[in-house]
Amino acid sequence: MQKVFLLLLIIGCWCFSGCYLQGNIPVVVPVAENENTVQKQLPPVVINTYDTQGNAKKVVFDSVPQRVVLDIANDLETMLALGLGDHVALTSVDVGSLFYQQMQKLYPEEIKKVQHFSPHGINMENVIAVQPDFILGWKSTFTPSWLRTTSWWDQRGVKTYIAATSNKTVPEGTIEDECQYLSDMGRIFRVETKAQAYIDAIHQELARANKEIQGRAAQSVMVIELTSRYIINYDRKWLVGNMVETLGGIMPVDALRIGQEDLIYYDPEVIFVIVYDPSTELSVDFLKYDPKFQSMRAVKNRRIYPIRFDLIYAPSVRTLDGLKKIKQGLYPDLPE
Repeated sequence: MQKVFLLLLIIGCWCFSGCYLQGNIPVVVPVAENENTVQKQLPPVVINTYDTQGNAKKVVFDSVPQRVVLDIANDLETMLALGLGDHVALTSVDVGSLFYQQMQKLYPEEIKKVQHFSPHGINMENVIAVQPDFILGWKSTFTPSWLRTTSWWDQRGVKTYIAATSNKTVPEGTIEDECQYLSDMGRIFRVETKAQAYIDAIHQELARANKEIQGRAAQSVMVIELTSRYIINYDRKWLVGNMVETLGGIMPVDALRIGQEDLIYYDPEVIFVIVYDPSTELSVDFLKYDPKFQSMRAVKNRRIYPIRFDLIYAPSVRTLDGLKKIKQGLYPDLPE
């Protein structure tokens, strides 16, 4: 396998003038030298992250990564929000997706700088084609069957980073884990001021919410995802659980999977239903109008709310939006 990689690296050197991806096929095009090809001498940055097994590891960045591969859409938004579009060599985002359209509206100039979009997701072929120096993703990104392990890339001089709140990388995900992620991105790419602005906004919202909810009674909350066979329950050990508890809610259920009868039995005061796109919001209507759920407090009081997955699962720059959405559901009388 190492010989195969060296062969691909040699081929990449033949194409050092640059390439773009048309589908999954690299096409050689000339690239003019720009300021990003020559970096100033900067002190090394040491970042704490995780390996494929979930063990803590340190990664040393002697320079700012220039050819970054992103497996997750939220990571792309982080790069765009921090003004780092020109550092993205490849992302799994489809240019025809709703997410891409949203990014175009929010970051019209930065998204133009992204080098390659892979409409059908990234794979080893198109990752190697862009010769990455840094791969950013979830724990699920770095598996033998997907983009190989972190140690596989370590051996080839490619740095990796795993988001702490993805795939139960840490036993209990917290809001501060997301702040640390933002801080790490700021340090890696030397944009600490921009990253700190997002961290400060999160802390300011938490301080404001703490004052607003003082003296209020705790509410029982469940965050669920409906499937055709069972209900997935996101408990207090997930990031969203920490969000709910920080905002004064109680997460009464620890089980990962429950049935409809269990949901009726627990009868939470507030239910957040995870949705991925407008089509999945129909699951909220299922709870609202199905006769079997009509005795539940959340149904009677109309306190069932959709919440987008990207706001509560390794949300990064969307952490603030997730907190505001949860606060609005718990305390609808408070100003947004």
